[in-house]
Amino acid sequence: LSDWRLDREARMVEDFGNFMDASHAGRIGNTVTINGAIRDFLEVRAGERIRLRLVNASNARIYGLKFDGHVPHVIALDGHAVEPHPVPGGRAVLGPGQRVDLILDCTGKQGASYRVIDEFYARRAYRLIDLRYTGEPAYARATPPLPRPAPNRLPEPDATAAERHRIVFGGGMIGA
Repeated sequence: LSDWRLDREARMVEDFGNFMDASHAGRIGNTVTINGAIRDFLEVRAGERIRLRLVNASNARIYGLKFDGHVPHVIALDGHAVEPHPVPGGRAVLGPGQRVDLILDCTGKQGASYRVIDEFYARRAYRLIDLRYTGEPAYARATPPLPRPAPNRLPEPDATAAERHRIVFGGGMIGA
């Protein structure tokens, strides 16, 4: 997922030195792409299970994705396997640079469409894409247990050697 600031002719707005962006949430675009393209729908088949590997390639935008009529399960965060669990609060939240692997069981009805909404910014919620179910017959198979990616073989950090640092954030350019 990536966002772009485009003008009415779909050209990049090159206001990268904008002080309002720098003093607020950063440069947030007005157009979001999936794999570099604007897509209206993702075609799925009833009964299938898909794995979504989402990467937030935006430099400032935070995504909060809600999958209408579906319950995605998290199986990995930032490339690290986790105990499979439903997305917390019903939405998958991705900060800049963050990755999440989701399992989505396509439990919708043939021919129906279900929205994927980005609602992280409450007053700027929008439909990102639709999950569009084909008219093909549903897969008639038992849903296997959620997959568990292999755990990373990284050593646990030695907390006894940790150092404590104090960080103080100020008010930025507008406030004190």
